[in-house]
Amino acid sequence: MLKTLLKVNFASYAKLLRGKSKGNTAVKTALYVLLFAWVFGVFIWTYYNIFASFAPTLDAMGHGWLYFVYTGIMAFVLMCIFSVFASKTQLYEAKDNDFLLSLPIRPSLILLSRMLTLLLINLLFGLLVLIPEGLAWYGQMSFTPTALLSFVLTGLSMSLAAIALSSLFGWLLAVLSSRIRRRTLFETVLSIAFLAVYFIFFARLNGILSELLTNADEIAESMSSFALLVWYGTACRDGALFELLLTLLCLVLPFAAVYAILSKSFIKTATAKRGAAKIRYVDKGQRVKSVGAALRKKEWSLFLSNSTYIINCALGAIFILAAGVALLIYREDVAAFAEMMGYAIPELYELMLPLCMLIIGFFGSVSVPSVAAISLEGRSIWVAQTIPVKPQRVLTAKLSVSLWLYMPPVLLCVLAVLLTFEAEPWLAAASALFPVLMLTLLCVMGLFINLRHPNLSWTNPSQPIKRDAAIVIGMLLNFGILVLFAVGGWLLLDNGLSAAGVMTLFDGVMVVAILLLMRYLMGAGARKFSRLG
Repeated sequence: MLKTLLKVNFASYAKLLRGKSKGNTAVKTALYVLLFAWVFGVFIWTYYNIFASFAPTLDAMGHGWLYFVYTGIMAFVLMCIFSVFASKTQLYEAKDNDFLLSLPIRPSLILLSRMLTLLLINLLFGLLVLIPEGLAWYGQMSFTPTALLSFVLTGLSMSLAAIALSSLFGWLLAVLSSRIRRRTLFETVLSIAFLAVYFIFFARLNGILSELLTNADEIAESMSSFALLVWYGTACRDGALFELLLTLLCLVLPFAAVYAILSKSFIKTATAKRGAAKIRYVDKGQRVKSVGAALRKKEWSLFLSNSTYIINCALGAIFILAAGVALLIYREDVAAFAEMMGYAIPELYELMLPLCMLIIGFFGSVSVPSVAAISLEGRSIWVAQTIPVKPQRVLTAKLSVSLWLYMPPVLLCVLAVLLTFEAEPWLAAASALFPVLMLTLLCVMGLFINLRHPNLSWTNPSQPIKRDAAIVIGMLLNFGILVLFAVGGWLLLDNGLSAAGVMTLFDGVMVVAILLLMRYLMGAGARKFSRLG
């Protein structure tokens, strides 16, 4: 029965990956595999270069076990952070809990199948660190087969311990979010906080590791009082069997304990009707709105009611806003650094302004709300099709959410860049238009892609946001356009065209592309939208 439950869980993930929309599933799967392999490879390559630089140093200092402690803690924290929300959804808020509990299946088996499914999620995030950790050490130092086996076994056991901890935090989040009035805001802020902590840590990783190397002797002496850390590092470095057994015992026991506790109360936990925050009705009256305002309000309500939608499609706007604020704060320092670089490479100083504008466009290429705006209508799309409003106005309202979300941060960042870097008026104007037109193009193109590849038969609103073909196609096209601009700009500059001329040419190309896409959306696209379903 456990095998059957696991097959059902993995089949559901595969179904979400393929989606229900008609089309060539082999092509969609290939796109997903390509995107996943590229992202996975970038992270592994980055971590490997970092780990490979300080592994020999720690080994020469006689603190090789400390290397595995450093990297092991990183892997454990990464697994815990990125599986907390998955634990909350899979264990406590799964929509098929009632159905499975009505079948003649032991609740403990249902729970075990879900926790083992979470093991896969944990391992995927943990392998981002564990693979480069192993390659950096065992590829440079001599080792025994027992040491390599210890590394593999402790990595798997670490994932079990991470599941135990994330399950407890997931339960806490489920209770808190059910009792908070603005649940979406709470989950969104918490998710952004987790991502911010991770990105800040990753940005400072080289400095942190340098400090750890500088104070390795003191840190090794202080950590020697934590027996589990010493056992883990010694087992992975030397393959000591006694230390390996003690490490495995300490990592597996928490999982067994949490599983035993949850299995005893799984029925009560999975079927509990948790209280919700009480909302007192206040009569504020009704105001008549125009058709456009009413449609925009409806689209904003759809966007703001889904934390997954906000996190996945507004992350670029958050990055752009953060970059603009940071540039305004450290404007003088950045300008001084640019002048210093200009003395060393005079040609580079002229390109600082266009390069910064290209980076703004890169931040916006992560994803935009319009790429999922049509799919999120789901089976209720008939409402938008039958109201006495032209489909062009519905599509325009969906596009307006993306534009209003991204344009204020973009304009702020553009202003910060213009205040930081001096340039001739023509270059400054052409460069300032580039990110504005770039984000407009990405928003319009996102709606075009979703109209061509809609998914209206989803069962979970996270599917068209995270796993749908339109999302993958949009991300690949956005990134491809930026690469094309970067390579094309370099070739044009190399052939004698000025930077101002290159940016003007790019602006003109984007204006033409935007007009052509809008012509399609307001014509054939609107007719296609009215027939979807």
